[in-house]
Amino acid sequence: MLFWGVDFDPARPWVRQPFDSDLSWALFQDYLLQPLPRRVPWPGCPLSWSQAQSLAWNDGWTLRAAAWDRYLDAARAQTVEQVVREDARTRAERQGLAGRKLQKLGTLVVDRLIKILEQNPDFGSTEVQIKDAIRAIGIGVRVERLALGESTDKVETVPDLSGLGLDELRKLREIQERVGG
Repeated sequence: MLFWGVDFDPARPWVRQPFDSDLSWALFQDYLLQPLPRRVPWPGCPLSWSQAQSLAWNDGWTLRAAAWDRYLDAARAQTVEQVVREDARTRAERQGLAGRKLQKLGTLVVDRLIKILEQNPDFGSTEVQIKDAIRAIGIGVRVERLALGESTDKVETVPDLSGLGLDELRKLREIQERVGG
């Protein structure tokens, strides 16, 4: 692509271009390092105001710096998105593992209590232990489902048949029996 009659890299205009002299390249790098909004000239610039303005205009510093800023913003956003994805994946794995452990713990407790009850049907404190084990299993299932991104809400899968009349319900039952429902 031509820029002021000279070929340059439009995909990365912030890199040194064929028209950049050693001095203009060094000054452009100083310009890029300035905090926003950038100024020409800046304190410590070795050129006069008119020389710096002319060089900045001729070499497209404003456009090149804007492209650099967009490049940096995109790189930052991509990095943040990657970190968030990795964190979410790690968290989901950790929570899924915790959920499976709770389920296993609850199952082990229930199995143990069943054996105790089979040996001693009058064992008194099993009610509390069974409730705790069942709760652990339920919490484990919910935690695992959340970690997998699944719903933990009860989802009604049966249609509401309350508005159907008796004949309609009988007809529905006949259909269900024919299809094996």
